[in-house]
Amino acid sequence: MTIILDACQTTVPVGFEADCSVAELVGDPVIFSTSDDDSVERLTSNIYDSRLVVGIITEKLTPTRCIVVTMGILNDITTGLSRGLPVWVSETGGLTTTKPASGHWQVLGNAINSTSMSVNIEMRKVKSL
Repeated sequence: MTIILDACQTTVPVGFEADCSVAELVGDPVIFSTSDDDSVERLTSNIYDSRLVVGIITEKLTPTRCIVVTMGILNDITTGLSRGLPVWVSETGGLTTTKPASGHWQVLGNAINSTSMSVNIEMRKVKSL
């Protein structure tokens, strides 16, 4: 695993490089794979999978290698966010500013505008009631 870190930790998002499948896309929240030490996979259900999201894919280096950001500013990473609200993992594993009605609650950061966010992943999940 290659760690990417800016010396000042201010201008470049912090993250790491990992293996992934061709199914994972830029903007996907990801979890560590249970079958490979250097691999991440997309969270497909926040209801049935209680593993923590560890980052968001920001670049595909190859179809099976990606950059995962764990902290920093991400521009044009998604659509439909509401400025100033927390960004949650949706029930289907995507990014949303609407708190999920069911599943596990995990905050991934805050929306800057409808397409950009500040990533600061909360490394805990709470099961919704």
